Amino acid sequence: MKARAQYSMVLMVLLGSFAIQKETHALTEDRELPIHIQADAAVIDDAKGSSIYRGNVVIEQGTLLINADEIEVITADQEVIQIIAMTDANSDKLAHYEQLPDDSEDRIFADARKIIYLVQEERVHLSGNGTLKQAKDILKGELIYYDVALGIMSLKSTSKDGRINMTINPKDI
Repeated sequence: MKARAQYSMVLMVLLGSFAIQKETHALTEDRELPIHIQADAAVIDDAKGSSIYRGNVVIEQGTLLINADEIEVITADQEVIQIIAMTDANSDKLAHYEQLPDDSEDRIFADARKIIYLVQEERVHLSGNGTLKQAKDILKGELIYYDVALGIMSLKSTSKDGRINMTINPKDI
């Protein structure tokens, strides 16, 4: 009976460590994992290094999740260098991006008419009704440029009043 209890304890510790390992990988480790893509249709041009996916497209790679009406994946030397997610002109939906950055416990959530993810530079560009959220902080503008690695953001508005909107909350203690 004692051996069974010890076996159960070891099993729980091992399962717990696997769960922790699954949650701790982030942006850097994501690039080393396989990319899973689901779509209604695809056109793949290996010569140009471009793949275009249409119809409720979902891309997953570790903590990375991108979904949109259309996504173009651009590669060079068999590595993904850029992902462009867009919504159809007549759609009310926005393209969506989320990922857990390195050295952070809070995922980044981004929505816009068009999202350009520059994979190797670790930058995200949002255009058209952009919203960027991390923890309780929310940034809104027509153009948002976010350097994920450095944590630098640039916002611009093309609205009539030329204003951006930000809500920055104090960190919880």
